[in-house]
Amino acid sequence: MRAARFYDRGDIRIDEINEPIVKAGQVGIDVAWCGICGTDLHEFLDGPIFCPSAEHPNPITGEVPPVTLGHEMSGVVNFIGEGVSGLKVGDHVVIEPYIVPEGTDTSETGHYNLSEGGKVIIN
Repeated sequence: MRAARFYDRGDIRIDEINEPIVKAGQVGIDVAWCGICGTDLHEFLDGPIFCPSAEHPNPITGEVPPVTLGHEMSGVVNFIGEGVSGLKVGDHVVIEPYIVPEGTDTSETGHYNLSEGGKVIIN
């Protein structure tokens, strides 16, 4: 599959990458639409800001560049990882682009988008 990958400021490349492996607690999605937002533009012009760098890996995932851009997406569920409930293959979904630390209150009143150490999905 092809993906827009952030290597560094001013360096985004279209790469051929392997299909991600869906692990326990995760969901696979056939992406139908993916937007380019202001965050992606700022990463290209001034980054890395939210994208990890070789010197500063993502503190939650440990990832370093290159990372796949595009966190505003929708698609169809194609795989359900072990332990996931409330979804089924074929469901149409949109993505909530946050990675939050374990134990974060993700209820409607939890303000998880402001959680200490939370990140926006970049890849």
